[in-house]
Amino acid sequence: MASHVSVDIFNILGQQVRSLLSEDLTAGYHTVEWNGTGNADQQLGSGVYFLRLAARAGGGKDFVQTGKLIMMK
Repeated sequence: MASHVSVDIFNILGQQVRSLLSEDLTAGYHTVEWNGTGNADQQLGSGVYFLRLAARAGGGKDFVQTGKLIMMK
């Protein structure tokens, strides 16, 4: 069964700076990599960012998890 999964990066003000993934994925292990750039491929500065992982299954079950990232150049 596939779920729609999205992975987004937000700055400390809560503004979305990058959308890393937004697609239907099957169950299992998946990886995504962030190179420190924003949606317009501009290099972002050092600081605190938040990653939000959200998955929505076909049965209406939602999963959302947020984590804190510290980017240092």
